[in-house]
Amino acid sequence: MGGDGIYRKTEKGRSEIATRANKLGLRERTMLIIVDDKTPRSALISRSAHPSTGDILDSLLAQGFIEVTPPA
Repeated sequence: MGGDGIYRKTEKGRSEIATRANKLGLRERTMLIIVDDKTPRSALISRSAHPSTGDILDSLLAQGFIEVTPPA
C-alpha cells in the first residue's frame, strides 16, 4: 500500500506513543515505536517475524499514525 519510501511517525503517532490515547494493540504500538524516520517499509517488514507486519503498517498509515516519504 505505502510503497518502499521512508516511513516516519506523524504528530498523531508521536502523541499516541506518549499518551496511548487511541489504545493501539500491542503489535500496532510496537510497530509504531519501531518506525524511526529513516527505515523503508521493506526493512521494517524484515525486522518482524509476524506475518501481518505489512497489514499493520498499512493500518497505521491509513489511520494517520505514520506517513511515507519517497526514497532518496
